[in-house]
Amino acid sequence: GATPDDCGGAFYFKNVSKVIISNSLITNCTANSAGGGIYCIGSSPFINNNTISNNTAPNNYGGGITCFNTSSPTIASNTIIYCIAGNGGGIYCNGSGCFPFINNNTISNNMASNNYGGGIQCYNSSPMISYNIISNNTAKEYGGGIHCTNNSNSIITNNTIFNNTVSLYGGGGICYFSDITLSNNAIYNNTASDGGGIYGSGLTHTISNNVISNNTASS
Repeated sequence: GATPDDCGGAFYFKNVSKVIISNSLITNCTANSAGGGIYCIGSSPFINNNTISNNTAPNNYGGGITCFNTSSPTIASNTIIYCIAGNGGGIYCNGSGCFPFINNNTISNNMASNNYGGGIQCYNSSPMISYNIISNNTAKEYGGGIHCTNNSNSIITNNTIFNNTVSLYGGGGICYFSDITLSNNAIYNNTASDGGGIYGSGLTHTISNNVISNNTASS
């Protein structure tokens, strides 16, 4: 159906935050627009210790999870794998009041089939991304592992980001076009046309205490 009926393949949350999703298998769900597995708008559920796999939002955003508007969910200790979306294969975040906490997850083998953010895409949002394993994700254009843009003031710390790939342009591991703090990450074996490990620009970008190795830029 039309929006909002085309969002949230398994779960659709609107303006509700007293929700815990834990110890569940969320798989083989589809949303035509956004949130193949879970869709949050103005909502901040606690999403913990789940396997979120093989979910799709083929036309738009967030194959695994979409956080929209003022949603600030806690996404912790999940396995998010084999999810596909046009943008944000694993997780998609959008909204100036969107402050998700994304920590201690395994985010692997997801795909952004149209454009950006194979593992995670952040658009006009300010996530804390920490202590995750982000690997083997692919994006068509930018940000095989993570893509942050349009005033996304992201803090990315203590992650292991490896074996991610961009087909056309930049940022095999991470691509950013906004303010960012990158610290204490291991970024290795990523591939892109430009910036195999990191590709980006911003008014304020701090890159410190990372290990960046064995990445490849083909052009």
